[in-house]
Amino acid sequence: MTNTILPLVAFDIETVPLFTAPEQAPDYVQKAFANSTTTDWNDYAPFHAHTAKIVAIAFARRKGNEIITKTIYSDTEKDLLTEAQSILEKLHQKAILTGHYINLFDIPMLVRRMIIHNIKPPTIINPLATKPWDAPTFDTYDAWRLHSRNSTSLDTLCHMLQIPSPKNQIDGSMVHDLWNQGQHQQVADYCGRDAEAALLVAEKLRHLLLM
Repeated sequence: MTNTILPLVAFDIETVPLFTAPEQAPDYVQKAFANSTTTDWNDYAPFHAHTAKIVAIAFARRKGNEIITKTIYSDTEKDLLTEAQSILEKLHQKAILTGHYINLFDIPMLVRRMIIHNIKPPTIINPLATKPWDAPTFDTYDAWRLHSRNSTSLDTLCHMLQIPSPKNQIDGSMVHDLWNQGQHQQVADYCGRDAEAALLVAEKLRHLLLM
């Protein structure tokens, strides 16, 4: 089986900091933050497995002319990850996971948070359980970068490819506050829109680059 015949399933995650400020975190977290290249906690905390938790995960796939989206969300991360593990395990060798920046953020974060909760990462995202030539992912960030040093956001890519951007009302910087305000459904909806946009981008790039 190859990437060109397996269907695409786009996914996206949303994270929030485990601690509202570094002073509230354990010593080892404070030390890691102090040794980082940023001094802004809000720029650091959501992107590391020792400072963030996953609160929403969205999956988007095509069925004929329709995009089917499933979004799961919870403030209890272990329950969320257990459900995600079940969904992802069923996709192994049946779909290609796609998304924007998933190889450098979404997948590593998901695997690490699962391990922290003693959940076995599903085969499709487990780098030690998948043969390199199986190529179970198609990252739109990497596909557009084309081995250059250019960094392009999903929002920018959508505009260039004339695909509706999911960032018109909410962007990632707003997720933490919305979640803490109890706007969980709004965060989940935003996560779903990200997955849908990533699917449309991936379909276009795969068609023009690989097929």
